[in-house]
Amino acid sequence: MARVWMRMLKMMMLFSGLFVSMNPKQAISGLIISSIGNQYALNASAARDLCEHLGLTIASKAQVAEAQKHSLETCRFGWIDEQIAVVPRVQAKSNCGSGKTGVVVWHANPSTKFEVFYISLGVFSLLEMSILLRRPGSSWGFVGLLKGLTSVLVLIQTFVKSVTSMLTICF
Repeated sequence: MARVWMRMLKMMMLFSGLFVSMNPKQAISGLIISSIGNQYALNASAARDLCEHLGLTIASKAQVAEAQKHSLETCRFGWIDEQIAVVPRVQAKSNCGSGKTGVVVWHANPSTKFEVFYISLGVFSLLEMSILLRRPGSSWGFVGLLKGLTSVLVLIQTFVKSVTSMLTICF
């Protein structure tokens, strides 16, 4: 019964923007930055726990670097698997990442609060990858549209399987 409640809680948290905010506009290579509320709220262990409880994988430095090479840029530090905080920067800004580019590292105390970078492998990843990777000024085109529709159909199929699985456990 505890498993049922945990799954229901995960679903509620995933589909409710009340608890965890995700920045899907920054989704590149399946990498998302997430936080609780508008301020930094997660220390290193809370960031890892959040990812584990939501069935997500906390990103490694290599994964953040790969996404940064594909134009992921933010001005918010996030925890990664190596228990360091990073901010991916494409363009240098004096008030973001000390004016550096690349994956800017901050070896902060693990109790310091930041956001968390994760690799989306769950229900959201299909939608993020198909719809949210669109960059400003770009157009879908026919191939992009087909990929988007295919991914949305797979998303629906995955969601239906998850709900069916939960109902099977409940009854």
